[in-house]
This record gives sequence, structure tokens and C-alpha cells, in this order.
Amino acid sequence: MCSIRHCILRSYLSQNKKTKNMIDDVIPTNRGQRQPGEYRGSSSGAYPRSQPRMPVSPVATPTIMNQSAAATPVAQPIVIPPAPVAPVLPPAPAIQTPQPSAPARTVTGSGYVSNEVDDVFAKIAALESENPYSPPMTVPNPETSAATLVQTPALRVPVPRIHPAKRWRLSDRLWYGGSVVLVVGVLAITGYISVDTWLTNQQVKQVVAEKQEAAATSGVVLGEGEDETPVTPAAVGSYTVAADLPKRLKINKLSVNARVLPMSVNPSGAMQAPVNIYDSGWYSASAKPGTPGATVIDAHASGATRQGLFAYLDTLIAGDQLSVERGDGTIFTYRVTHTEVVPLADVDMKKLLKPYGAAAEGVNLITCAGTWLPDQKTYDHRVIVYTERV
Repeated sequence: MCSIRHCILRSYLSQNKKTKNMIDDVIPTNRGQRQPGEYRGSSSGAYPRSQPRMPVSPVATPTIMNQSAAATPVAQPIVIPPAPVAPVLPPAPAIQTPQPSAPARTVTGSGYVSNEVDDVFAKIAALESENPYSPPMTVPNPETSAATLVQTPALRVPVPRIHPAKRWRLSDRLWYGGSVVLVVGVLAITGYISVDTWLTNQQVKQVVAEKQEAAATSGVVLGEGEDETPVTPAAVGSYTVAADLPKRLKINKLSVNARVLPMSVNPSGAMQAPVNIYDSGWYSASAKPGTPGATVIDAHASGATRQGLFAYLDTLIAGDQLSVERGDGTIFTYRVTHTEVVPLADVDMKKLLKPYGAAAEGVNLITCAGTWLPDQKTYDHRVIVYTERV
């Protein structure tokens, strides 16, 4: 370790002879220590320290004569002062060689004793440990800081605004309360209709099942007007027929919106009527809607327990209107011209199959009325309504 230090120190000191000479005064070499009062010669050619350089003699300054004497110059001898005596310098003080604090360790091949170098490095380490280096703290200038803040404003994080609770006005409260009541009412009505529809369907299914069971046991098929099952608007809307045949009958005054089923004649020769009391029937031997002649349509006034489609047909008077829709979607409108109630035996089928009066095209409606005849299973009168096309 000591030899490495000596090598580094020697290589550094060899670059500067003056520094080397100063170190040589402290660190002895193999040539021996310097004796007190001994001086060395300089390699630069200067005088040795034991023989100081003599001072240069001062040059005599010529004396300037007066102007009055300038007219008659007199030669004056130049006086050269004697050379000054060289001062005797006191002997140089003896340089005290620092004594090592520890036994000297000689490094082989270096020529230096390592105890002095070790002491130097130890002192440097002690000074560094006592006074560690710390970078100087700079005190900010208030003016500079203020200017910096003005030029470069600090970034601010946006803080969301929390709006205060909205105060409900009287109109808002009324609107909110009315909306709640309306929604509750709609839900209640919807629920009631749903429940009522479900109950009605259950009752109808039960009645139909009972009738079908009775018919199956007795071998009797349901006859005209015996089916009291309500026909839904969806069933009416989905009903289809040929393009030129009547499909739907509408009488706004009686709230009639019914299917028109094709009918023929019974084995007895009488005109057939629908099985369901909520359907109407078109007599296929009469004219089709939109063609010259009369279109005859019949329906039941009542069933065994309920009123039928034409229960109030006798309330129609002259001027009331009705409409017939064909299978192709064409709608024909008709106006009532005459209404009559006649006994069953006095019904004139030829008159019924023709438009009333001078009309060229019309619809004639017929239904039962009067008293029930148990033996004939029909009523004793008929209501006939005559119309003409508008």
C-alpha cells in the first residue's frame, strides 16, 4: 500500500521541480537529510543562496546648471559614487524536520520513508471528517421569486362545484305529485283490467268447456246463437276473406265492430245466422259490397244469457250511417233510409234482397225481436233496416 502511494506521489512531484524541492525538504531521501543552514544550488543558473547577488550601482544623475551660468558653461567633472557595500545577510534559520509519530517504514525501491505520507493523509482525512463539505445554500430573492410567480402561474386543479340543494317550488311539487298520482292510477287501472280480463276469460273457458262436454255426451252440435264467447278486436283485425267479399261491419252509433261471416240456408229453408252472438253473417245469395243490388247482413239480438250484436238495431233511424269493409281493404259507406219491425210470418225475402226505394245499391240489416217461441227456438218478429250507398 505504501509503495503505491509513493509511486503516485513521485509521479506527480516529478512534473514540478520546485514542488519537489519543497517536498524534499520535508521528506528525506536516501542521500541523507539536509543539515541546518545548508543551501542548494539552483539549476536555473541563478546565484546560490549562500552568495547573494550584488545590487546594481546607482547611475549618477547629471546636475542641471542655472540659466545664468548657461551663458558661460564650465566643464564639471563627473563624479562616480563608490559602490555600495553588500549587506551581510543573516544565516537562514534551520528547517525543523517533522518527527514521525510512528516508527518509520521503509518501502523497498522507493527512497522515501512512508511515515510522513501516512501522517499527511491521516491529517487530511481528519480535517475532512471534522468539516464535511456542504453546498452553499442560496437564499431566494423575494423580488425574483415574485416575478417568477407572476410570469409562470402555478397549475391549479379544478375543484368540482357542489351545487346547494335545490329548493322545490310549489309548482314543482304539484307537478311531481300529480305525476306520481297519474302513474299510480294508470298502474291501478291496468292491473284491474288485466285481472278482470283474466277472470272473464276463465269464465268463458268454463262455459265453453261445459257446452262442449254436453255436446259430446249428447251428440248435439252448438247451434245458431249458442256461443256467447266475446270476440276480441284482435280476432276481428286478423280475420281475412276474399278480396270482393264483406269482411267487417262498423256501426258507430251502436259501437258495432264485427266480423262478417258467409252464411247460407238451413235445412228448413230459413236463412242461417252466426253461431256466436257477437258475429254478423252475410247471406251469400245477396249482392256483394260495391255491386248493384242489396247486401243482406244478419246477426243475433241476444243469446241465452247475454245481449247480442244487434240488440239495439231498432234504434237506428233515417240518416244514421254505417260502413262495410271488403277483403281488399276497400270501405263502402251507407246511410239509413228506412226501419221497420214485421212479424216473422210477414217477412218478404224478395223485398229484403233489393235496395229500398229508388236506390241502386245498399245494405239491408235484419235481426230478431219480440217474444221467444220455444217450439221454434226463435222470436216472433223481425227488425229490418234499409240503407243506400253514399
